[in-house]
Amino acid sequence: LKVSRDNIVDWVLFESSANPSDEFCETLISTLERMLVLKSWPDKINSWSRSWAEAQAVFLYETFLYIVAALSKTGSFGSLHDIFVSRYLWPETESRGKNQLDSFHAFHATSETLQILANEGRKLCAPAAELISRQADRADLPFKEIIQAEVLILLMSLIEPNTPWYPQTLYYYSQSGPLPFFARVAQHRYFKSIVQITGIDSADKIRELLNARFQQRNSLFNINEVSLREIMNIDAWDTL
Repeated sequence: LKVSRDNIVDWVLFESSANPSDEFCETLISTLERMLVLKSWPDKINSWSRSWAEAQAVFLYETFLYIVAALSKTGSFGSLHDIFVSRYLWPETESRGKNQLDSFHAFHATSETLQILANEGRKLCAPAAELISRQADRADLPFKEIIQAEVLILLMSLIEPNTPWYPQTLYYYSQSGPLPFFARVAQHRYFKSIVQITGIDSADKIRELLNARFQQRNSLFNINEVSLREIMNIDAWDTL
């Protein structure tokens, strides 16, 4: 599956390295939607367990992180906005009633099966992230950029309604200070990228929104004793 991940990421990097077209963005969104079938109830099967599709679900989760990292690397912030605000149609085999459309939350995944990666006598906090860290062998998108991509996804999950997202790769971030993308956003010219991604043109408005969400979900924001406020550098946005 790692080969498939890399093929998709190579395509995204190639297409978005120039000025990405609307056609590319629509194709990317369509591709992500079609990939939901990998973690869905198979057609013509009467009995099925979600655990049987854990490998495919983790592949989709990992690939989504890499796509976000690739679009960030090429500065395709408009495309990022589009994939974050789009709604994705689950396959008809999924019994979701009226809720057939889902946010990017659909691409999140966990896996208890991957506890087999833990050392003897130990238990992993985020087994899926452990696998992703072990498979992070691309020189053009090192694991730190994958963590950064997941923090960006988390930012959008706090802004977009009904899009829970638990940032599993943050268990593997042990440095102090902001991630590079968020450190640069202190400058006005780089803050424009946040405006494109979020659709909100005021740093104060975003800070106000995030502060409210932090209070509601503060159980998420102490992973490895690293403050997300510090990692995102939000108090310094658009101040230089």
